[in-house]
Amino acid sequence: METLTLKGLLPILREHPAYRWLASRLGEKGFYPFPLDLPEPARAFVLAALLEDLKRPIVLIVSSVEKARRYYEELRSWAESPDDVLLFREPDALPYEREPWGRETIAQRIEALFRLALHLTPYRNALPFNPPLVIASVRSILYKTIPLREFLAGIRLVKVGQERPFQKFLRLLDELGYRYETVVDEPGTFGYRGGILDVYPPSSRFPFRVEFFGDEIETIRPFDPGTQRSSGQVESFALTPASEAMPGFGLEAAQALSSLDFSSCHPLAQNRFREDLENLRQRKIFRGIEFYIPFLYSEPGSFLDFLPQDALVITEEFAELEATIQNLAFQAGEVEKELVRAGEIPQGLPSPYFPGSKLMEKLRRRADIVMGRGEEETPIGRAFFYAPLFAGQLERLLDESMAMERAGSRVVIVTRQAHRLAEILANRGRISEPATRLEAPPPPSSLTLIRGIP
Repeated sequence: METLTLKGLLPILREHPAYRWLASRLGEKGFYPFPLDLPEPARAFVLAALLEDLKRPIVLIVSSVEKARRYYEELRSWAESPDDVLLFREPDALPYEREPWGRETIAQRIEALFRLALHLTPYRNALPFNPPLVIASVRSILYKTIPLREFLAGIRLVKVGQERPFQKFLRLLDELGYRYETVVDEPGTFGYRGGILDVYPPSSRFPFRVEFFGDEIETIRPFDPGTQRSSGQVESFALTPASEAMPGFGLEAAQALSSLDFSSCHPLAQNRFREDLENLRQRKIFRGIEFYIPFLYSEPGSFLDFLPQDALVITEEFAELEATIQNLAFQAGEVEKELVRAGEIPQGLPSPYFPGSKLMEKLRRRADIVMGRGEEETPIGRAFFYAPLFAGQLERLLDESMAMERAGSRVVIVTRQAHRLAEILANRGRISEPATRLEAPPPPSSLTLIRGIP
């Protein structure tokens, strides 16, 4: 699958005085939060440069799920290391719904939490990870999650030469919420045969094959989950909890649930609750266990608890976030009423999310940058402007672009119409082959066509 890469433009941005002003401003004290008055299409470009240059975690919090996903795709196109751009996804189910979360959702959330929490562990310099840029919507961070303390306690550094009794290691995987499978091809699973253990941490982009000699780890090999073939060796990897819902706390959750009255639920729902309660008592992982996060922990955690002290926190305007939170709270209340009325859930369930006022209070304390216009323009805001609209007038677009090129500008056009523009240029006697990757800065007085990815 083709990916769009525009990182070749980052060195040009770094040379601009307005960008240097912004980077130096972020190193000063006592100016937070200040408005980043950038046109929206330029924001991902600037954030990608800051990720590489500041060498510190960046967290971007936006009002909607759609915006979070758009920023995620755009930032991966701009970033020098796309794997350092992470999406903290929203749960698949609506509040109070008992639908299981998808495997990809669970893995992406755990990966984001791990990359942030890593900066709070002794393993920070022992693993080959750069500071991440994590994008999250308000909906995704409203939900209660695993407490930071329990998440950190569940992280293990697995190393070649380490003494780890095999059976004890298997019990640890159970406690961390990993599921046994004969073929390990999904995050959060493990399998074994003889003295070989396959494990797929959700915090990793690939699984690992760990070979034991007695109780000592002899080799660690990454392998392809599709072909199951290993390639190369590594010295270590991080083992993390497989889910935000740790089955080791299941007994406490079952005791808390026993005080609820399920008689108002319809028979099928009652049976499902009984099965879940039994799994919780036995501390087993099961599909849909995330529904019970508010019961598993006496004090559930918040995404914001995972932010390192040196993280750069960027938000949309607070008024926009607050409006979204109020709307989400209303929707959640309506969903709860409907599910209780339909006999799907009992009355009196604790809220799966934190009060919006509590979240906004934390955000106001932590935000370094608010994306929106301030009272005065800033150098970085004046450095960008919206391109004119051409509304399908490709000939006029090329006329103006070539005039800019003749004046010494570097012109880069990213469009799904790149092939059509190349045909028009060919009719003018000029060959320009569209590309999807811009790895290095184009020279002055140049025109580059980049094929946009649908």
